[in-house]
Amino acid sequence: MGTTGRVRFSGFAAALAATAVLLTGCGDADTDSGAGSRAGTSPEPGRTQADQADRGGPAAARLTPEQTVAALPRADDLVDWSLTSRPTAEDLTKKAAMCTGVSAWCKGALQMSSAFFTHRDAGHIEFTVYAYGTSAAATAAYPLVLKDLEIRELDPKNSTEVALPTRVGDAALAKQGTTRLNSPGTLLSAAAGTTVVTVRTGGLAAMSKTYTPKELAALGTLLADRSRQVQGGGPATLDLPEGALTYEKKP
Repeated sequence: MGTTGRVRFSGFAAALAATAVLLTGCGDADTDSGAGSRAGTSPEPGRTQADQADRGGPAAARLTPEQTVAALPRADDLVDWSLTSRPTAEDLTKKAAMCTGVSAWCKGALQMSSAFFTHRDAGHIEFTVYAYGTSAAATAAYPLVLKDLEIRELDPKNSTEVALPTRVGDAALAKQGTTRLNSPGTLLSAAAGTTVVTVRTGGLAAMSKTYTPKELAALGTLLADRSRQVQGGGPATLDLPEGALTYEKKP
């Protein structure tokens, strides 16, 4: 029997860090001239200015380590899911010398943070936010991040591209296939302002589920929009609509 798990995401930890951004007038704001990279630009097609404001607006401020963590879901934000460890920010500037080949995604990267959740009927979901110095760096990096994840997580013989039904962030790519644990897995990488956000699903074969393109897009959009909220100077408050995720209850 299929059951629907409601997942709610409501971030509060960004409030203090966001205050610093507001007081400095977004002094670290991205100076790229790309569409949607600065506050005050025209709304994206199909969205009103108010819609974008609710999602943090089109601002593309450079995130602090604290803000990078704050964009992620918290322990009590996923109903019936368990957060395995408290997210922390990892400094990526110390890895600049390694930014070649498949690791070229870390060029211009500042820090990253991940939240790993498990569920007995749906395997795991890992959310990751990579913070960059500019939106141009993030846009250049998001396909490289996906490629790196694909090499590490999916069987190359069983990896195919996922056609996302809706736009995710500024630009996105997704893959599906078989994980190293011989279970269904999906990957999504999207550019969102000065960040790259990723969603990774998988788990043990007996516990994991196959996430549909619609579900994957919903998870990616949630994290991208939460990142935008933090970049816009506010806390991450968006949650996932009821019914966005479904899974079969295991006996």
